[in-house]
Amino acid sequence: MYRGYSVSIFCIPVFNTMYFPLYEYTKNELQTKFGYKQGDIGLYAIGAGLAGTGCNIMTNPLWMVRVRMQSEIFNNASPEAFNKKYGHGVFSLFKVMKQISDKEGFFSLWRGVRASLIGIIHPLVFFPMYESMKLYF
Repeated sequence: MYRGYSVSIFCIPVFNTMYFPLYEYTKNELQTKFGYKQGDIGLYAIGAGLAGTGCNIMTNPLWMVRVRMQSEIFNNASPEAFNKKYGHGVFSLFKVMKQISDKEGFFSLWRGVRASLIGIIHPLVFFPMYESMKLYF
């Protein structure tokens, strides 16, 4: 039931560690280069969208490995077979990335990136709301 969980524990902080500084950087660049002002909904929506797109593309290999590991349960893999194939813990992430890259090609690590970009829709709504409320309150 928890297959791939150790990879999630690694992926989520990596994604967020990249996302928030990239979001702040993007907002600053939009303000200086395109004249957006604090409080402009477009500033926050575009900043969130660009940061989300960049982070999704950079971290897609991590998420793809997680999905592969989680989907093994549906292949009726025994715990022993799973551990032999993938190993234990976070370090198995890099082992699986290498296996996929060697077997299917380096760019196969970005399978599903277009679908993952759907996930940037919620920051396009939440970040402008958050930033507007932050200024208001």
